[in-house]
Amino acid sequence: MRLLFTCLLVSVLLCLQVASAQTPISSCTDITSPGYYYLTQNFTGYISGANYCIGIFANNVVLDGNGYSVIGYKNYYSLYGIYIPSVSNVTIENLTVSQYGVGIYLGSSGNNTITNVTAIGNNYGIFLYYSSNNTIIGSDFSNNSECGIYLHSSNYNTIIGLNSSNNGGYGIWLYSSSNNTITNVTVSNNSDSGIVLDTSSKNNTITNVTVSNNRNSGIYLSSSSNNTITNVTVSNNRNSGIYLSSSSNNTITDITANNNLYGIYLDTSSNNAIKDSVLQNSGLFVWKSYDNTVTNTTVNGKPLVYLENAQDLTVTNAGQVILVNCANITVKNLDLSNASVGVELWSSVWVRIENIVANNNYQGGIFLYYSGNSTIANVTAISNSYGIYLYSSNYNTIIGLNSSNNSNSGIYLYSSSNSTIKDSVLQNNGYGIVLESSSNNLIYNNYFNNTNNVTILNSRPNTWNITKTELRNRSRVFEQQPNLQQLFQQHKQRHDP
Repeated sequence: MRLLFTCLLVSVLLCLQVASAQTPISSCTDITSPGYYYLTQNFTGYISGANYCIGIFANNVVLDGNGYSVIGYKNYYSLYGIYIPSVSNVTIENLTVSQYGVGIYLGSSGNNTITNVTAIGNNYGIFLYYSSNNTIIGSDFSNNSECGIYLHSSNYNTIIGLNSSNNGGYGIWLYSSSNNTITNVTVSNNSDSGIVLDTSSKNNTITNVTVSNNRNSGIYLSSSSNNTITNVTVSNNRNSGIYLSSSSNNTITDITANNNLYGIYLDTSSNNAIKDSVLQNSGLFVWKSYDNTVTNTTVNGKPLVYLENAQDLTVTNAGQVILVNCANITVKNLDLSNASVGVELWSSVWVRIENIVANNNYQGGIFLYYSGNSTIANVTAISNSYGIYLYSSNYNTIIGLNSSNNSNSGIYLYSSSNSTIKDSVLQNNGYGIVLESSSNNLIYNNYFNNTNNVTILNSRPNTWNITKTELRNRSRVFEQQPNLQQLFQQHKQRHDP
């Protein structure tokens, strides 16, 4: 009995000794046994005959950088700083990894923790490939030439309390990765978008994040659905605060979007919900997107009025107005400036837009897509890209317009016919009016004073009558259109709508 007890005691002591063993590391190496490993100095390079510096091939490993650095060689794409294939319960902590193709690589590995790590100056800071249930926390993945954090086909991971900024591409990129959580992170000054959910990345949650000053969009979803974006600040991004492309059934809530070109952009994206959000100096823009809802959201402190399948209404209180599949709506007596686009119509008819100021919108003052039989009256559209833009929109009337200082054009008609433009002032625009693939329009009693008054692209016939023009005006006609004398001739009979 005493012998048995002694054997058990020796076994326990040996286990405790193994569990408490600490192994120093002073150069690139393989780790093939469980245990605690710590760096004793900075070191460089990679193992001869391998493509990594430290390879972890055992479960239940702690690698403590102890504040030291592992430094690669010329950022070769095929080199990894820390290489973790097909293992679990590994912790990487207190370490700096730089100048590798990938700073830290996890392949088919789960239940690992990356904490207090700095991965800078690599091509990719950290790359998870078919790896799930990992936690990346309290770390910095910045100044990498391609991407800070990249998840490919990796699910149920948590990215929390970290920074991914100043990278040459994306800050955080999820590709075909689902059920991940991104929370309490800062993503800024990346050369492309800040956070990207790409190619069937579903059921992810982005919450309590700040995304700013990225050169494309703050948060970009491409072909990704059923995600939740909540309590997010997106500001000063060069494109959109949040951009959805071919992405549906997402929830966007409690967003603060300041000073982006577009606050939120829906591109061929349907069945999304936007609610409880504040958009400042930018608004919402939609392109071929239907069955979305927008509730309790403001643009520049006033309601964002977004209507679908509505009719017989009058809008008199709004910071921006977007109508989709609507009929017989009146929008009047509003200042819709600094809102990306003041008024946007999609597949809507019999809309009256009157007494509107729509200035300083990045995209344009008023846009009509596939919309007809509508009237735009007494509108001021100054310092937008376009003053008024009609796209495949017919039988509309523009009257009493002041469209000035717009960088592209005062009025642009694309594939839009049988409309009337009269009694309007178009001056100091890049182009006064552009007609592209647009015919049978009646344009008369307008004042043109632009560098290029009229540009006609494959558009005829149209009827013109100009009663006053500055001598210095110039017009351009293409595609075998009538000459200027024909274009500006005074018709014997006055044409009225």
